[in-house]
Amino acid sequence: MRDVSKYVGVDKPEPVFIPTTCSKFLRPRGRGYVDGSRGPYCLREELEAGKAIRELMKGTEGWEEKARENLRIINEEATQLKVFIRTLSVSDISWKENMIKAKRESVRNKLRVLGWEQQELELSDDLKRQWDRIVDVPTPLTERNWAYLELKLVSLITVSRSQIPDVQEESGED
Repeated sequence: MRDVSKYVGVDKPEPVFIPTTCSKFLRPRGRGYVDGSRGPYCLREELEAGKAIRELMKGTEGWEEKARENLRIINEEATQLKVFIRTLSVSDISWKENMIKAKRESVRNKLRVLGWEQQELELSDDLKRQWDRIVDVPTPLTERNWAYLELKLVSLITVSRSQIPDVQEESGED
C-alpha cells in the first residue's frame, strides 16, 4: 500500500496497492523524495491490478472479527458438548456397574434356589477370576444366558467343592 500520509489537500492521491515485484519501476530518477519514499511511480497495468486488489479487499473488511466470533461460539459449544459427553460416560459407567451388580445378585439367588449354599459359592482367587469373567458382563440375565451360565458356574462350584476337603484334610493332619 502506498503511503499517502505526507500529502495534504486536493492533490492527495488515492492509496494504491503496489506490488513489490515492480520496485525497479517505482524509483524516480535522482534521489527521490526527501523522506526516502519511492514516490508515486508504477506501471499502468500494475496500478489497475492494485485497484482490483483494493476492491477485493473492501469485501473482506470485518472478516477477522466475524471469524473470531465464530471461533468463540464454536469453543463455547464445544465446552458444553464436552460436559454433556462426560455426564454420558459417567452415567454409562454407573449403568454398567449397576447392571453387573444386579446380574451378580440374580445369579447367586438362582444358584441358592438350585440348592447351593453361600459357603459353596465362596471360591478361591483363581476360580473367582473365572467366575467374574463369566458373570460380570453387562447383559441382562435371560433364560438362554442362564442355561449357559449355569453349566459354567456349577462346574466352577464343583471344582471349588472338591478343593475344600483337601484343605480340611491338610489342616486335620497337622
